[in-house]
Amino acid sequence: MLTFTAELFDTIAPQNAENCTVTNSLPLNLNNSAKSLFFNRLSQTDENLK
Repeated sequence: MLTFTAELFDTIAPQNAENCTVTNSLPLNLNNSAKSLFFNRLSQTDENLK
């Protein structure tokens, strides 16, 4: 699951860099923190379902 999350994170990052509304409304590091928290929570949920 961790490699999947890293790959997913890598594919999302360039798209967000191009999305001006996201980068203007949130500092990039805060945006990345929110995404990493979301993916951590998602992987925890995935582990709980197994």
